Amino acid sequence: MKALMLLTLAPIVSFALSEDAWLPSAGEVDLETEYTYSRFSHVQGAKDALSHTSNDHELLFDLGIAATDDWHFQLDAELAQTPEQSFGWRSFAGQARYQCCNDMKGDSFSLVLGFNARVVSHPALGDISSPYAAKGDFELFSSWGVSWLEQDDWTDRVIAVLAAGQGTHGAPWLRGDLAYQHKWGPHHLNIFGNSLWGLGSKESINLHHFHTAHKGWGNYRHGSIDTGAEYKYDMGKWGEIFIAYTFRAFAHVFPEYVNFFTIGYSVPLGKSKHTEQSKEQH
Repeated sequence: MKALMLLTLAPIVSFALSEDAWLPSAGEVDLETEYTYSRFSHVQGAKDALSHTSNDHELLFDLGIAATDDWHFQLDAELAQTPEQSFGWRSFAGQARYQCCNDMKGDSFSLVLGFNARVVSHPALGDISSPYAAKGDFELFSSWGVSWLEQDDWTDRVIAVLAAGQGTHGAPWLRGDLAYQHKWGPHHLNIFGNSLWGLGSKESINLHHFHTAHKGWGNYRHGSIDTGAEYKYDMGKWGEIFIAYTFRAFAHVFPEYVNFFTIGYSVPLGKSKHTEQSKEQH
């Protein structure tokens, strides 16, 4: 089988931990850096209007380590600068994933189960552009995938992700993501949709109170659907570069009509990539 590099389904709005249905091979280590610029001027369900357009800048550093073929661990550091937060850390996160089934190894489908844990900064909890529920956010998820092969290498994939989370305060949330991936030579195309649904009781938001309370989104019944596309170019041993555009097509008690522009670079630090493995990114 041919060697291949990671292809990331980018969970937008900073859920940048990988949630692909295939894990890298044992011993692989990757460092990914990405920058996202986002912009919005309205919050659906707000009692008061934003005083200015929110122009947000986010810098993400991500380190992934494949301990075995079935276990993968990831660390994530997120920095941000927004109208509500001076440049500084927004969150730190860790992830563990386990490969239960792998259609590249003879199973009828691929399945990965995972756990995310995130610590959110105090300024970020008062920032309307930060999507987190509480100071500590914890999430269980499952990633389901099917591959189509050509000459023992995949050319097309479909991935579905289901997730449920709970913060240190507030109500739970649900996430559902769907992606189609296509690969031809060194080129990768990823078309995706991501959704986030908070199950709190508040169905409207006072922006001034949100900014001063610093409690995050945990108490709100909010929802969003983001759609987008990503192009990635595989440079072999030099890693990968990628660009992505995402648009928030639906929002309820959440920033709406948000445009996200992302560029990034991923470099392998451990041994080279192997076939049936790929990685997904936010």
